[in-house]
Amino acid sequence: MCGICGVLGEPESGSVARMQDLMSHRGPDERGTYSDRGIILGHVRLSIIDLETGRQPLSNEDGSVWVVFNGEIYNYRGLKAGLESLGHRFSTDTDTEVLVHLYEEYGGECVRHLRGMFAFAIWDAGERLLFLARDRLGKKPLYWTKAGGDFVFASEIKALLEHHGVGRRVSPAALNAYTTHQYVPSPLTMFDGIYKLPPGHSATVKAGEVDVKRYWDIGLATDNSKTESQFAAEILSLLRESVEMRLMSEVPLGIYLSGGLDSSAIVALASDGGRRQVKTVSVGFEWSGLDERPYSRLVAERYGTDHTEIVVGDEAMKSYRDIAWHMDEPIADYAIVPTYLMSRQAKKHATVYLTGDGGDELYGGYSKYRWVRKREFLFNVPVTSRLLNAAADNRRLGDILDGFADSKDVRSVIRSAGDLDGTYLRGSRVLDEETKGRVLDSSVYSQNPYGVTVKPLIERARTEGNDFLNSILYLDVKTWLAEDFLMKVDKTTMAHSIEARSPLLDHVLVEHAYTIPSKYKVGLGGREKMIFKKAVKGILPGEITSRRKHGFEVPFDNWLKAELKAESGLERFLESTGFFRPNEAMRLISRYGNSAVKDRGYEYGRRLWGLLFAFKTWHGIFIEPI
Repeated sequence: MCGICGVLGEPESGSVARMQDLMSHRGPDERGTYSDRGIILGHVRLSIIDLETGRQPLSNEDGSVWVVFNGEIYNYRGLKAGLESLGHRFSTDTDTEVLVHLYEEYGGECVRHLRGMFAFAIWDAGERLLFLARDRLGKKPLYWTKAGGDFVFASEIKALLEHHGVGRRVSPAALNAYTTHQYVPSPLTMFDGIYKLPPGHSATVKAGEVDVKRYWDIGLATDNSKTESQFAAEILSLLRESVEMRLMSEVPLGIYLSGGLDSSAIVALASDGGRRQVKTVSVGFEWSGLDERPYSRLVAERYGTDHTEIVVGDEAMKSYRDIAWHMDEPIADYAIVPTYLMSRQAKKHATVYLTGDGGDELYGGYSKYRWVRKREFLFNVPVTSRLLNAAADNRRLGDILDGFADSKDVRSVIRSAGDLDGTYLRGSRVLDEETKGRVLDSSVYSQNPYGVTVKPLIERARTEGNDFLNSILYLDVKTWLAEDFLMKVDKTTMAHSIEARSPLLDHVLVEHAYTIPSKYKVGLGGREKMIFKKAVKGILPGEITSRRKHGFEVPFDNWLKAELKAESGLERFLESTGFFRPNEAMRLISRYGNSAVKDRGYEYGRRLWGLLFAFKTWHGIFIEPI
């Protein structure tokens, strides 16, 4: 795993060196540069495979094609053999060198042959062309911007800021999106004029023009010809293959073990049922009700792993400013805190870790999917459809229904039946439009980029999908998973020079998951991830397959209320930025801080403070010092 950067135009070497300095945590083992007329490529390396000869930037035989690469290509040996049969000559045994020869053979179509996680840039000297690509699911980040006549790219935004022509301005459209999602969706970033290359996309830069294209997406047509047992057998076979591919490493390798279904299945397969020992690490909390270590111990003992437990206590938020620096953008997902602290300790035991990320989004592991499954079933029955609509339209009955749920929005659940847009927003948004309109200044509220960031995905799901719940799962994979979850994992692990690999997000397994009808994933009785549980039932203890899901929960209220008590300059900050309506924002936050009654006002105040705390911390690091 590495960090990459470069400047195309009229680059000066000092800026690339500074970019490398700021990303040294991504590649502490060595660094390299390549420069030619109008181009400088930079690389910092975390050595995982071919430790002696895998230095970058790396070229083809005649030096006409150069690459800088961050990631792992798990099928590189097969690709290498095929390329050698076509006459290509290799000087290393790295997956990196496969990229330059694939590009020679297939041009920009080379990305379609890759199985792995990656962000890379290829300089084609003959064509005076720069080609960039990001992996299908978005495991590795890649950012770019234009600065004067230069095109600048890097694995982290903070590196881009080292170029003298790159400004530091908040994007109002990105801030608007952030208050909806708690992260900034592609292609935007919180910095005006700096962009993410979206997952599954490539970009060609030539003669000052940037052409971004999608090269991959998830198929949305379910397959109704197979039985549940056939799907389950295929899942286990594909997952076994995916885990085996990700065990390749020339440095110590371990597994993040939560004790949940997904990470436990990874441990069972990686250990070959306990016949080979693997390292595992788990995180626990000092707060009661949040500690899952008993389950992780059960799995560790069952498979004889070399197990380490990491405990997170009251000191957790002391690291938040460092975390915000590594994240580059504000993400109001406070699971980043234990993930960061766990990675800091995990580095003492291994450099590469497998994770269980992705199973919930592929197979329906969250409670919100139960609501969708039940509702869509009920609305296909005319009698229950009419009754539910009548209840939602009756004020008194609607209030009673809302009182049954913590979210207080049962009516909106009912009214969004059959509506992808409404269902997606209800299940993913942090603040609704009414609340945003009250707390955001009109200059920000008027610049909603939803039509650019999310709406095209919804339109594709609406026109190509034939399974409503699978379409919702698709939207979550393309937005929340890519822009929040995977970004969080990459930044918090790479902060400590750790490579994280996610077998469940192998794109072949992902494609297979969307051929499975959602009736096999989520049951009408409320069972989640049924097909995945069936797939791994034979390799896991019953205590794991039968337990209810617990997310990676953190003591959100404990942390944020403690920070709110210590906060003294929030109102001044809101006034000085001009992005918010301070009185309305402070009123909601005060409601949260001073009340124990968890009505909708309390909940939105809680969410708003979570958003503002992350944004204010980020702003103080990246914007205020300039």
